[in-house]
Amino acid sequence: MSDSFDKHSIIELSDAQSNKSSQEVNLTSIHVTGADKFSDKFLQKGLAPLLRTSDSTIGDLITDAQKSASFFWGTDCFQNVDILIDKDLDYKQPTHSMLSTEVPMNLKAFVNLVHYRLKSVQFGSVHDSIYGHLLSLTYTNRNTSGIANYTHLAATVNKLDAEKGQTILGTFKIPMANPINKIVANFSARNGTVSRFQSKNQVIGSAQFGFERHPLSNPSGIDCSFFGGLNFAKRSILNVADSASDEVKTYAGDSLKQSLILNLNFGRLDCIPASEGAFPLEGFKSNLRAEYTDLPFMSAQGSNNDKGDHFEKLEFNGAVFKSFLQDNITFGCGIGCGNIRNLRPSVSDTVHFMDKFYVSMPGYGTLGLNHSFIGGRSYFSYNFVLYTRLLFASKKSPLRTYFSLSGAKLCQNLDDLINPETNINYLKSTASTGITYKVGDYAHCNIGYHWPLDVTDVGDIHPGIELNVSLYGDF
Repeated sequence: MSDSFDKHSIIELSDAQSNKSSQEVNLTSIHVTGADKFSDKFLQKGLAPLLRTSDSTIGDLITDAQKSASFFWGTDCFQNVDILIDKDLDYKQPTHSMLSTEVPMNLKAFVNLVHYRLKSVQFGSVHDSIYGHLLSLTYTNRNTSGIANYTHLAATVNKLDAEKGQTILGTFKIPMANPINKIVANFSARNGTVSRFQSKNQVIGSAQFGFERHPLSNPSGIDCSFFGGLNFAKRSILNVADSASDEVKTYAGDSLKQSLILNLNFGRLDCIPASEGAFPLEGFKSNLRAEYTDLPFMSAQGSNNDKGDHFEKLEFNGAVFKSFLQDNITFGCGIGCGNIRNLRPSVSDTVHFMDKFYVSMPGYGTLGLNHSFIGGRSYFSYNFVLYTRLLFASKKSPLRTYFSLSGAKLCQNLDDLINPETNINYLKSTASTGITYKVGDYAHCNIGYHWPLDVTDVGDIHPGIELNVSLYGDF
């Protein structure tokens, strides 16, 4: 008899005990394999439901085993969790039950844990024939201190034509009593130059402190995660050019933003197995993100008031994929939209240009960096793509040709976004075709040709062939 807890987790009883859920039992021992990288404290916490000393039945034991499996799954350290419960024929000590005169059955448990790679150092490079390149170095440890604490550190050197600089990132997660709940801290520091911001140097430091919940997969296979926390960001806009716009000059010098951030991911994707989750065949994914800066305790010192940063920011992105003809053809449809609403227009109608939206568009670069205005407060984007398998390529290979139509509209307010008459000035569209190859976070190669369909701003378009290669190696 087996009770399936998750598609990779099995609680199994030997046949002799299959139909005796009310039979009282005595768990004599627990044998664990695959946990040598974890501390005794961690294992005792995970096995606590099975280690209880009170009388229990086989049904209780299955429930306790499921609780232990749930604990190990919640840490995000394991790809397989199997628990086998069998008779202990070698246990000779007599056992008695406090609940009845029935002699409890002696059982033993075998817990087999198969963990992911727990530590890695990754070096990567991204090269784009139009926009430039960047280099990155990351360190990831899923099991810091042997208790499933998560540590991720990254350093990036950005040499893109429109944006140059260096960035350091850090993420730390500490599991709570139920490890699907985690305390999260994120840190970042950036020193660089975005030429469109009309200043020689922009220095940004930020920190986030919050709570993350990532429930285990339900029977439908839908994956969901939630993050909520406080964000603190200090931006320094230095050496502003005399010719800079009033918007840039407004934020010259230092400014501090304090905000509440909420983030929800929701979806289910079935991917080409060889792509390691990078190439969807079926399913959907979605992300909803909200930021709110006008919390009562954040207004007391006026740290936001001096720059007028009182706004709420809402953004949604989603995509749906469907395959046909035995996965030889895959159709994808994606949309994105966002809006920033100023909460105190009577005080100031400004929003820091670093908080605005910037939309990446094939054939146009980044909308908001190549317009007459900097960034936008409202946007809408779409992407329709058709992937087809090459005749000479295996169906299991994550190599596909594609044909796509994408577009975006970036505006300074919601009224302009929803007004069809403004499409001629703000709506950009591109048709593309090419070949792409994707494998996890390790390799992505794309060669394509872009036809920008709007040519009113000739200086902003980048038609023609684009080669993009991303390669990452683990050490």
